Amino acid sequence: MIRHRIIGTPDNTERALTKCLTRSDPNDVLNTWIIENMPSVLDLGCGYPKDLQLLNHKFGLENLVGVDKRTEKEILGHTTTPPITELTSLYEGYNRHQTINPGYRISNKYNEVVYNAIIKDKILFETTIGKYFANNPEKSFGIIIVSNVLQFLPFEVFERTLSLIGKVLSPGGKFYIRIQNNSGSIPWTGNVSKIDRALDRCSLVGDTIRINKKGRFHCMEFTNIF
Repeated sequence: MIRHRIIGTPDNTERALTKCLTRSDPNDVLNTWIIENMPSVLDLGCGYPKDLQLLNHKFGLENLVGVDKRTEKEILGHTTTPPITELTSLYEGYNRHQTINPGYRISNKYNEVVYNAIIKDKILFETTIGKYFANNPEKSFGIIIVSNVLQFLPFEVFERTLSLIGKVLSPGGKFYIRIQNNSGSIPWTGNVSKIDRALDRCSLVGDTIRINKKGRFHCMEFTNIF
C-alpha cells in the first residue's frame, strides 16, 4: 500500500521535515508514529546535526547515527547558522541557541559531556556514504534522512545509494530525501519523473513531490513496504 503524505509547502520544502517534527498536534501522524515505534535514525551527510538533536530532544531517541565525509572542523566551516567563525565545536553551536530548529525550543540543555555522548559520538566523521554501507551492510533503521546530499552524485551512483537505503530501511520505516535541483550542471536533478522511477525500483514508495516556487528543491517522504 502506498502511503501518501504531503510534507512542507511549495515555497518552503527545504524545511519540510523540520515542520513535521516540530508540530505540537498530538494527533499528527508522524509524531504519533515516532512515539509508538521509537525508531533508530540514520542521517547520511548529517553536517551540523540539527535533525538528530531535534529527534533526541523532542522524542528521546538515542539510537542515532550520523555520517559525514568531513571532519568536525570542516562541518563548522560550512555551517551558516549559528555563525561558524565563532564556533570551535558542535556543542558550542548547540549551547548558544535556545532553539534546535525553527519552531522547537530546548527546555533542558545537555552539558558538554552528555551532548557528546548522545549526539557527537554518534557521528562518523570522515566517512563517506559508500564506506558506511560497506562497513554496516545489515544494520537497519526506522528513519533515514538524506538532505541536500545526493544531488552531487552521478545518477548511477544515486540509484545504487537508493538501493542500499532500501535494504537497511526497516519495514514501514520512513525515508526523507531532499534533492536540490542543479539541472544546469547535473541534468538528472531536474527530472522529477526520473527520480520517482528510481525510488520505485528500490521498493521505496510514497507520493507528493513538492517543488518550491523557484523550483529549487524536491522534498519527499517514502515508506519501505517490505
